[in-house]
Amino acid sequence: WMPIKGFRLSGNLLADEIVIDDFEREDGKPHALAYQGRLAWSDIAKRLAYTVFAEYTQVGTYTLRHEDGKNNFVSRDLPLGTELGSDSDCWQIGARIVTPWRMITTLSFGKERSGEQTILENPYEPYDQFVDVPFPSGDVKEITFFLWEVSWNPRSNITVKLQSQLGDSNLNGNHNYLLLSIDAYWPTYFEL
Repeated sequence: WMPIKGFRLSGNLLADEIVIDDFEREDGKPHALAYQGRLAWSDIAKRLAYTVFAEYTQVGTYTLRHEDGKNNFVSRDLPLGTELGSDSDCWQIGARIVTPWRMITTLSFGKERSGEQTILENPYEPYDQFVDVPFPSGDVKEITFFLWEVSWNPRSNITVKLQSQLGDSNLNGNHNYLLLSIDAYWPTYFEL
């Protein structure tokens, strides 16, 4: 939704399981939901397009995980949709700058929390019980982070990406990293 020029309000909602029946509510079954809300303001100044944003994402404790672990919303050990996994939330504030030289820079800082029942730890394990628990569950890992990312496309089929994070966790300590990736693809055209 764009109430005024340059200002956007957006959101996403995932309903994995909705508790409808009274007997399930009486048994303490919660809904399995995820949502994201985002405020962004964009403009162009001196050939640079920029966006300033604030967003919050929450993925419920039982969202993405099911009674049969083979039905969990994961692929190749990674959750579908968001890298947070389940039993997690994250807020972040940042800015993104797009240059005319095919370069995109993003700076953001925020805090991520994840509970003991996150799907990131055991992606194909089913939930053991489906009852309402505090969010996030158990011992909560909190990571405060500052993220910097630069993506450059020297050609339409080549992307060079440099990403760096300074992060601190209350349980695991240092979450700093530096990542360099180069992606290239060669389009092939064929006829049958």
